[in-house]
Amino acid sequence: MKNARRATYARGRGVGTACWKSAALVCGLFLSGATLAAAVSYSDVGATAADLTGGGDALTRFRSDLGANNGVGPAAGVTAGRREINWDAPALDAVADPNFMPNDQFNRLAAPFARGAQFSTPGSGFLVSRRCEQDGGTAPCGGGNILFGLGGGQPNNVNLQAFSAQRIFAPVGSNQMDVTFDVAGSPGTRASVSAFGAIFLDVEVANLTTMEFFDLAGSSLGVFAADSGADASMSFLGVRFDAGEAIGRVRLTLGDMILTGHGSLGPTLSDYVALDDFIYSEPKAVAEPGILALIAAGLLAGVRRRRRS
Repeated sequence: MKNARRATYARGRGVGTACWKSAALVCGLFLSGATLAAAVSYSDVGATAADLTGGGDALTRFRSDLGANNGVGPAAGVTAGRREINWDAPALDAVADPNFMPNDQFNRLAAPFARGAQFSTPGSGFLVSRRCEQDGGTAPCGGGNILFGLGGGQPNNVNLQAFSAQRIFAPVGSNQMDVTFDVAGSPGTRASVSAFGAIFLDVEVANLTTMEFFDLAGSSLGVFAADSGADASMSFLGVRFDAGEAIGRVRLTLGDMILTGHGSLGPTLSDYVALDDFIYSEPKAVAEPGILALIAAGLLAGVRRRRRS
């Protein structure tokens, strides 16, 4: 149903204080509101996974612009390319619904979980749906309409299908979650990315489902909304910063309804939204704050000397 899909590819530039050209990175790290925030956004919505993966679609362009997939394990010295999380590894069986998935499941030392991404939520944790094989292979099963026991018969019209079969993913007890980054295979070694994207499931109400990006100092780089579509649609939203910005954290807001546990939702409001694949640039190590502070001090001292001369 290609005619049910729309795709956009746009560039936006945030408002910030200008930095000296040689000190742009340092200014972005240390001065509130000083980041240059040159954002290229990629968005798309469709009825099926195929609608998001055609040759000219936003997801395909996003992957191509980030570079090769670096896989599921450590990649010492690699700073280019991308990482992906699709929630579908059989090794996740032990932490699938009804169990909570650990927040650091994809920030481990070794494959298949050394991908440098850590999650947090103001809620109680995260659920990954079960594979069909865990449910005896009897349909309906897996990550579609019975995500965590929810189905299309819900009064709020929950109707979810997996982008990459079979699992899908959601925070519990909140409709918000944060993603932060370490070097893949080196938990505790803080890192940043230049791009992040996600597949959102069943976005039906405009401007409720968003991603907000923060630099390493915690200043916002901008808020971007996922495209809304028909019931059971899939939306892709990716944002890439191309002026040297370092993304330290991404906040995802999923509609305005909350999954409270297996088979249960909070109050019926406007829209329940779940997640599938995450795609992001290879996490790069962040320099020690002490070193950056010395660099900043030296650059600012040089600026003062030039102004006095």
